[in-house]
Amino acid sequence: MRVIDCRIENLPITELLRLAIKEHLFLQDSKGQKFVLAPVDDFQQEVELLGNSERFMDFLEERSKEKARYSLEDVKRKLDL
Repeated sequence: MRVIDCRIENLPITELLRLAIKEHLFLQDSKGQKFVLAPVDDFQQEVELLGNSERFMDFLEERSKEKARYSLEDVKRKLDL
């Protein structure tokens, strides 16, 4: 991880993105607040998007209230396992 103080190093975004491919960056602004710049894979992005989706969270909440229709024992019995 590398800390880049934006008050000192004035790098264009294209350069920051190039650097972030090699290692995660902490960008520090003039107030000392830090931000992370790092690559995100598709799965991480999907998790983030779904986690912030009120509609999807409502769906999961409703789904969790449903009662199981078949127990594991019922399935095993039905499949002769």
